[in-house]
Amino acid sequence: MFFSRLFGLKTPAPKENIATIEWIKGKSGKYFRLISIDENSRDLVQQGGVFLIWAKWGNKTTWLYVGSTADLGKSFKNAKNDPQIMAYEGKGRIGVTWALSNPKYRGRIATYLKTLLKPVIDKPELSEESNFSTEPFAVYPPVI
Repeated sequence: MFFSRLFGLKTPAPKENIATIEWIKGKSGKYFRLISIDENSRDLVQQGGVFLIWAKWGNKTTWLYVGSTADLGKSFKNAKNDPQIMAYEGKGRIGVTWALSNPKYRGRIATYLKTLLKPVIDKPELSEESNFSTEPFAVYPPVI
């Protein structure tokens, strides 16, 4: 503190607390393609969480959508039936991952990820829970 004042140095701001959550991958260790997801799987139906959809071709990744839901199966079905999302399939692969989360954190996590990733599609109807106006809860996004 003394040297900071003496030499005019600024005290660094405290680092933001960022939580680590488990982003789900397939058995191969790779993220899923949206078109190959079985939205009727018991691992997804009535399972709540935060999910991310992206398009990737070459080294370019475009974040398409960030959502939070009480039923991942239903949200993935909605996404697969959405022409705006599926239009990206012709340009590359559409990937998807999710993290199971406590309902009281879902909207907050999604709010943070929307701010961080800046998805190009904003359709609240694709998620069952679309309250992104809550205070953000910081988490590490997946490494795609």
